[in-house]
This record gives sequence, structure tokens and C-alpha cells, in this order.
Amino acid sequence: MPRQERSRQRVDQILDAAMELLREGGYDACTMSNIASRAGVTPQSVYRYFPDRSAIIQALYEATAAVITAEMTENLRRVDSLDVAREAVAQAFRDYALVFRHDRAMRELWTSINIDPQLAAFNVADSRRNAQIVAQHIGPYSGLDAETLAARSFLFTHLAGHAALLMLDVEDSEAAAIEAECFRLFSSLF
Repeated sequence: MPRQERSRQRVDQILDAAMELLREGGYDACTMSNIASRAGVTPQSVYRYFPDRSAIIQALYEATAAVITAEMTENLRRVDSLDVAREAVAQAFRDYALVFRHDRAMRELWTSINIDPQLAAFNVADSRRNAQIVAQHIGPYSGLDAETLAARSFLFTHLAGHAALLMLDVEDSEAAAIEAECFRLFSSLF
């Protein structure tokens, strides 16, 4: 992120334009020239801050991931028993799924992450970071050894993203059934 206010505003313009394009036309519409046009800047200005579309998508994903991680952390702060931990995990998953269900840009971000190896690696790293947060808050109540807790937390955080994406591709009734089954599965992990 640039240090000068004007440059930070320019980066925000570019990211906002990219998010709008993702919502309207998906990943394919999110070209560097379209982003520049939508942001009201030259393509050179976009390239000044981002070397390619993947870098823009990663910046959008990082910002979104930070918000999701903060919300999940907030849900987990109230954990004081295994039952509360299970409910907090379920609520974190519901919140995560809702973000994707109601915002096409989020779906496009997620889809693009899975087609770009660099972004896929970032996604795995993000799942690991979130797993550490889950393990930290749930660990004292889970009765699991550290290695098992780490593996299950990682499995939960990574599967949650894929389950949320699957829920986007099915009818509402089936999505509700998937959500219920995810709750049962995730509850059984801890």
C-alpha cells in the first residue's frame, strides 16, 4: 500500500473498479484496461500499482479475507465451552457462506483464486492462518492434542470455503441441507 494519500486513493479507486467489474461481468470483464477505464485512470497508472490482474485479485482477496478473519475471530472470542465453540464455528461458517451467497464479486474472487496457482497458494496460507485462530480459541475446550487440533482446524477452515462455493451452485433448499451437514461435520471435528 502506498504511503502518500493521493496514491492510496488511486489504489482504492482501482480496487473499487475491479470489484464493480467482478460484480457486473465476472472475472473475464476484469481486464487491466477495463479496470483502468472504470477507475478513470490510464492503464499505465494501474500498472504502476499492480503488475497484473492476479495482483489486483489478490489485493481484493486479502482485504476480504481480513474482514472474514476479523468476524470469525470475534465469533470465537466468546468461546468458554465446547458447545459454545461448536456454535461459534457454525456461525463463522454461516457468516462466511452468506458473504459469498449474496455478492457475485465474492464468488468471482473465489473462482479466480482456484484457477490461479499463486492465488491458490495464498488461499491455502489464509486457511492456515485462520486455522491457528480457530485452534487458539477452541483448543482449551476440545480435549484434542495439539497436532490433531491443528489438522482439524486447517481442514475446517479450508473446507468451509469450498462448501460455501458449492452452496452457490445449488438451489436454496439444497444449500440449506449442505449448510446443516457442514454444521454436523464441523461440530464433530472438535
